[in-house]
Order: sequence, then structure tokens, then C-alpha cells
Amino acid sequence: MSEKATDLFGDPSRTAPRVFPVISDKENRKQLSDWIDSHESLEYVPFEDDLEAIDFDVCILDKKALREYREELARIKTKAEPVIVPYLLLVPEYDVSLIEFEQEQLIDAVTPASVDEIASLPLKQKEVEWRVRALLRLRNQSVQTNAKARRYQSFFESIRDAFLVTDTDRNIVDCNPAFTDLFGYSLDEIAGKPTHSVYESKAEFEEMGEAIQGNIGDREFTNMVSYETKSGEVFPGETNIFYLHDQDGEIQGFVGLIRDVSERLERERELERYEAAVEGSTDMLVAADRDRRVLIANDRFRELVGQTNDEIRGSHLRDVVGEDDFEDIEPRFERTLDGEQVNYIWDTTIDENKTRFLDVRTYPLRDGEDDEITVVVASLRDITEEKERQERLSVYERAIKGADELMAAIDDECQYLFANEAYRRVHGLDSEEYTQLTLREGVGEEAFKTARPYVERAFEGETVTYRMTRSPEVGAERTLSIQYSPLQDESGSTWGVVTTMRDITDRKERERELRRVNQAVEASVHAIFITDPDGTITYANPAFEEMTGFSPEEARGDTPAILDSGEMSDAYFEEFWETILSGETWEAEVINRHKNGETYTANQTVAPVTGNGDIEAFVAVQTDITERKQREQRLQRQSRAIANAPVGITISDPDQEDNPLIYVNDAFVEMTGYLREEILGENCRFLQGKNTDSERVARIREAIDNEEPIAIELRNYRKDGTEFWNHLEIAPVRNDEGEVINYVGFQQDVTERRQHHQQLETIDRMLRHNLRNDMNVIQGHAELIHSETSGDVAQSAAKIGDVSYGLMETAEKEREITEILLEDPIQEEITIKPVLQRVASTVKSDHSEATITVECPEDVTVRATTQFEEALLELVENGIIHDDSDSPDVAITVTRSDEKTYIDIADTGPPIPEIEQNVLDEKAEQTPVYHGTGLGLWLVKLITTRSGGTITVNENTPTGNIVRITFQQ
Repeated sequence: MSEKATDLFGDPSRTAPRVFPVISDKENRKQLSDWIDSHESLEYVPFEDDLEAIDFDVCILDKKALREYREELARIKTKAEPVIVPYLLLVPEYDVSLIEFEQEQLIDAVTPASVDEIASLPLKQKEVEWRVRALLRLRNQSVQTNAKARRYQSFFESIRDAFLVTDTDRNIVDCNPAFTDLFGYSLDEIAGKPTHSVYESKAEFEEMGEAIQGNIGDREFTNMVSYETKSGEVFPGETNIFYLHDQDGEIQGFVGLIRDVSERLERERELERYEAAVEGSTDMLVAADRDRRVLIANDRFRELVGQTNDEIRGSHLRDVVGEDDFEDIEPRFERTLDGEQVNYIWDTTIDENKTRFLDVRTYPLRDGEDDEITVVVASLRDITEEKERQERLSVYERAIKGADELMAAIDDECQYLFANEAYRRVHGLDSEEYTQLTLREGVGEEAFKTARPYVERAFEGETVTYRMTRSPEVGAERTLSIQYSPLQDESGSTWGVVTTMRDITDRKERERELRRVNQAVEASVHAIFITDPDGTITYANPAFEEMTGFSPEEARGDTPAILDSGEMSDAYFEEFWETILSGETWEAEVINRHKNGETYTANQTVAPVTGNGDIEAFVAVQTDITERKQREQRLQRQSRAIANAPVGITISDPDQEDNPLIYVNDAFVEMTGYLREEILGENCRFLQGKNTDSERVARIREAIDNEEPIAIELRNYRKDGTEFWNHLEIAPVRNDEGEVINYVGFQQDVTERRQHHQQLETIDRMLRHNLRNDMNVIQGHAELIHSETSGDVAQSAAKIGDVSYGLMETAEKEREITEILLEDPIQEEITIKPVLQRVASTVKSDHSEATITVECPEDVTVRATTQFEEALLELVENGIIHDDSDSPDVAITVTRSDEKTYIDIADTGPPIPEIEQNVLDEKAEQTPVYHGTGLGLWLVKLITTRSGGTITVNENTPTGNIVRITFQQ
């Protein structure tokens, strides 16, 4: 049955009182079940075969059920006593006499208390309801009464003093366990016996009766009585007597409280015996009466409080020790007056120089005549130093025993002093015998060899920490931190060493991860700040200050409202908070205000940080896009300015994926045939087709990857599929920091010019072919004339041959220049030294009389066209062939300075004519009547310029020329 709470209707474990219907009639049972279910304040209990296992608060039954289950119902009632389990009996509605007659028969058939209420059939809901409620109240009252009785019974049995309960005739009716323990009698043995049976004698009992007359119930009145236990042992007992009243205040008996004061009396006698030794004690001793007046204090106590014997005697303890310390002492003094010997630690500042810890023991001293406690004696011992040592040792002991780390200590002989459980477990040391071992024996020879130098340093007074890795048989390699620390006495001498060993593998990995994250956040160029759920800033990285002007210290504790520019609408912030508070990430542009008052535009991402389903913080990342927005605005202005340009102009954004076009002018749209909306957002490669040269496309891609300009002609396709030759020039656009922010492209349809070049190239090949054939004829005739004649005719023939050979060389130079001009320049990274060595070797093979030297560092490279080696060959060969000496000398020197690379070609021949120098440095304009005579220097100039270099000519000392080619690194 349910007895889970003292208040049935207040029991939190129940939703409602449980009603158990046991009705044989099906219709009545259905009607009663529906009635119970219609009341939320009642809980229906279904029927089960084992009635005694069912938990209910009231049972409704009819006659048939009562007869069938009367034995089970009777047992349920009996088992629950004294708690009432009420039964409501339903009987057919007859006349009153018949109901009474049947009720008597039914009650006689079960037990007198089986049926608590009777209600008539057919069911009347109001009658059943008030009867059920009345029975539930009756049950609830019995539950409360029973619980209260149990509490008093538990209290009675738990009291440590002996309690004896008698009736008004002083016959024993009850006792608590403490009485049984003290006297040796069980309640069955003494119940009904007169009280004097537990006294030493009847006379003692009668004296007790006379002494307590008029003092029964007085808590201040106690009487000392000699009691005799069951075993015959006599002991003195301090006794209080109280009346036992019923609810109407009538005396029903007496309650006696008995305390065995044998030990207390013995302590008092001992105190008297030792009183003479007070003054000679090494402890501080003081005695005070019940009024807290000092009776006696020895010299050591008087020294503590700084008072003379005359000053302290008769003084109140409050005046002796001070108000604060007296409040600490008073409750212990009171306990001692109650007969308790009290031991406690008193920390006092009575000595103003420092806090003193005193071990205080108080003893009650009884009067010899009436055994009343009249004096409290206190013995005080100064344990300040001991207390401090104990506290330190306690801390060390707790730290060592509870530590996960391996900890141990050794003496100066390397013998173990102690080792915690973790250390002993890892090293396999016996918990009792390990102190007989040395460190060498405990850890093994190999480990001791490694540890020995560190241990020796620790014995020299140094704290040594080192790390080592250990590879266990199973699992990954672990990192251990090992420390040896000296144990020193007050003089600083080392008498032992403490060792600790800690597995820091996981910690190091976490630290590395945290450092990486922290470094990434701290080094980020984006402004990152964190707020709590209420929006208060708790962290900001250095980039935050650079972007906003507010230092992290200024921002912490404030809100992002410090950045509010006033330019964002209320709707913006409403959507912002709605998004992040729902746990989603917000990303949008925002206009903020710098600390200096200027506004800036940022791309802001705010993400919630959740834990256990709750938002714990918000992380915001801001990227300053002010410059980008300004660039876009400038580009828009530029777009309007160049919209009517006669060539196609495009602008792309490399900060976006795939470097899409963000601007094209009308000329580009007209040239390609695509609509502007089809173009923007796409990479320019959509103009390429099946005949587009993949090598040229690769050169474009390489130039963009290297952030370099490029000019190239490319076969492209219009939207309608027609081909056209596109002269494409792409150049990177950089900001003030040198970062590429856009690429601008100039597109020009050069299909017609390309066709002209092809026609010129055809004519050039034809002319050179005819010239070469005619020159061969002229050279043949000149050689024939020269061989068959002499004198002026032979010389003229030789002159004709030389001129024809010169014309042939000039035609070959012209061919090379033409090919270069018709080709797009292709630049590549060239290592200079091997190129120069090949040039020197080639010229030397044709001019063995010449001296050619090369001085060049191994790692010098320049970016130049593939024909650059021909230009170098031309310059070195010119330096040889124009030198009339027997041993021409050419020196090639390569140097670096100020981010530039210099290639100097110095010869010892005659100065280069001014008109030829002008070809190289472009100091004078070439005209039909003022121009150089050779194409070699034109070739050098053309190749060098296409390689991105410049050429200058200076005089050599004492004679000769220095041609310098300069490249920007």
C-alpha cells in the first residue's frame, strides 16, 4: 500500500489519489470506472489477480467481491496498520433495516474494521464522491499521524542520553536504546517494574523522590543518583525528571533523563590532583569560573596576553583576550560547562605581531560537595610552527597522493624516501618494501644511466627539467616531461631530490593546436572579434584595431555599437539579430565608423558558437572592402570614360573565382557579337575556339599567374562562329601596396593587318630568294674575272665579290629582324652564365686569335626572349671583328646592384661610330639620309627591347667600348 509521504495529497510522486474498484457487476463497474476517469483529481487502478500487490488509497467494492476477497482485504488492512486503508461497500438500495441487517452480517463475515463506509446502489455520483473524499481524508490523517509518530519514535531512539518512561505509579513503560546500552536491561525485562529496580537501593530511589519534589520539569535542576546495572555495576548518574502529558494536558506519567557522569567525575578529581602543578607546567594554563572570571593563570598564559597576575585575576575573559577571540572561545566554554572536555585549535592575533595557533584543551572542574561544574580549566600549547609544518606537509601529501603524475623522493644515497601509487605502479615497486630500494634498482640500469646526470645536477641545488619520448609496446609514441628538484634544509643544504614525471603528449598537441589557432587569429589580416550572447565584446585581434582604430583593450567590455555609423537601417539590424539568434550565420556588407570618425565598408560574417544547444558566444570576421568598393566605383567612372573607345577594353577581377570580367566596353561587344550580360561574370576564354593556338593560351595564363603584362595575337571567335585575329594586350593593375587588383585588356581586330603581314612576308621571301640567286651569279662572275685577270680589273672583281657577300649577310639580318617582328615575343627565365659561355665558345671557334673572358655568378637569371643569345653573340662578334689588333680582347662581366642585373661587354677596338650608337640608345632619329649602315645593331636593339632590357654605350679605358645591357630583377 502507498505510504510514501506523510501527506497523501502533497506527495510529489503521485499525480492523484489512487481508487481501486472491485465490482462484480459489469454495468456498475463500467459506470464507476467512467466516473473515476472523469475526475482529474483521481487515478483509476485496474484490477489484478494479486490484490496484495496493488497500490491504492481507497477500495470500492460490492458484496460479492467482499465475500470473494475478504481474506486478502483483511490482510491488506492489517498489514497497513496503523495507517488506514478505507473500503467503501456498495449495496442495493433496500429499506434501512435491511441495510443495517446486511451490514452486520457482512461485517461479522470479515473483521470489525473491514468496511469503513456503505453506499447504496444504484450509483449516485455525488454520494459516492463525498464518501470517497471523506475516506481519503481519513486515510490522509492516518498517514500524517503515523509519520509523526515515527518521527518521535526515531527521535526517542536516537537520543544518546538514557531515557526511561513511567506511568503515574512510577512503573516502567518504555525506554530508549541508550538506556538499554547503559543498564543492560531490555524493555521486555523491565516493563511494568517499579523504577527503583534500576537504582542502587530503594532508599536511593526514595531520596531521589524527595529531592525532586517541586523541581519536576525544571531543566536547570539535576540530581546525582547512584544507579545499578543488570550486571551489578554501580555508577553515578546525573538525572532530570519531566512530566508526561496527554493532548488534554493531563499527567500520564514521567520521563527520566539519565547521564552517566563517572568519567566526568574522575576527570574532575584528576584536575584537582594536578592543580598544584599548574604554575610549573610548560603549557599555558588558565582557569575561570562560570561567570568567565579568571581565577588563576600561570606565567606562560600571562605572558601570552601581556598582563600581570594582579591584572588578570578576577578579569572577565572578554577583557583578557578581546571581543573577537572571546566570541570564538565562548561556545567551547559553554560546552565545557555542560561537562564536555573540548579540544580545538585556536588561531588568535592576541599577539599583534603574528597569528598564533594554540592547541586548546578545556576541562570541567566540579565542586567537591554538590558535584556541580564550577570551574573551566584550559591548557594551551603553542603549535604555530608545528601547524605551519603540518599544513605544508598536508598540501604536499595531498598533492603527491592524488596526483596523476609519477612522483617520488630519494635521499642523498639515492634511496627512496617515498613514492606515490602512480609511480610505484609504473615502476612495479612493492607498496611496503620500496623504501629499501635505490633509484637504480627501482627504474633499472638503462633508465638510471639516462637520469643520473640530471639527478646529480639536482643534488647540486639545481631544478632540472627535460623531456624524453617513450615508445610503448602498444600505441603511439608518448612525450614525457621529467623534473628533478632539490630538497633542502634551512641552511640550504640538499639532503634529497624529488622527481616528477608527466605524460604531456596530449597537452602538447592541444597546446600546438591552440597556438596554431591563436597565431592564425592574431596574424589574420581580417578583423576578428568575439562577443558573449548579450553582445559584449570579450576578444578582439590586432587587425581589429588596425581596421577600426579601437584597441582590443578599448573594445573589451563594450559592444559593436561603437562601430555604428548610423548609415545602416533598422531593418538591417532586425534581420541581423533574427538570423544569428536562430543559430544561423550572417554574411553581408556593412558600413562602419572608424574611431577617427571616418566610415569604411566591410564584408562581415557573424557565426554563433553553441554548446549543449545554447548559444555561448558570437564570432565576427570583418574584411575591409572599402578600397574594393572604391575601385569598383572608379571602374564604373572609367567605364563611362572609355565606353566609346575604338578598341575593345575589358577589366577583370582576380580577387573573384576564375578572374571574371567585370567590365567590357561597347567596342568589345560590337567586336565579339556577344551581349554584355552574356559576357560579364565570365572569363575571357569564351572567345577561344578549335583553331585557337593552345601554346599562345598557355603563355597568357603563365603571364597572369606571374602577374606580368603580355601582348599577343590570338585567333578568336565571334558569337556567330566567325574567326578573327585579336591583338590582345593584358596588363596587371596594382594598388599602392603593389598588389594586383585588376587586369585590363585591350582587344583589337587585326585580321586585316595580319593578312597584310602574310602578304609582306611572301614578298620578302620572294625578294630574298631572287636577291640570293642574283648575288650568287654576281659572285660567280666576280670570282671568274678575279681569277683570270690582274691589276685594277682583278681588284674591282674582288671588291664586287666582297660587296655581294655583304649584301647577302645584310639580307640574312633582314630576314632575322623580319621574323622577330612578325612573331610575338616569348620570354622565359634564362640562366646567364651558361649562355655567355656558349657565346664565348662559338666566337672563339671562329676567331682563335681573340681573348674572351666571362665573369658571372652561377645563380644569375634574367627574363628574356628566346633570341637573346643571338643579340649577345652579335655584340661579342662585333667587338672582335672591328678590332684591328692582332689579339682582340673582349671581357664579359655580369653584376647585380639595386635590384638590377648588368651585362657589360667591353672590347679594346675603335669607338663605335656615333650614328651606330644612336641605333642602340635611340639618341637621334633615323632618317632617309641619317641612319646606320648595318642591321646587326638593329637586331641587338630589337631583341633587347623585346626582352625588357635597355642598352647603353660608354667608352672603355684606355680604348674601346663598353656596351651595357640592364635588366630589372
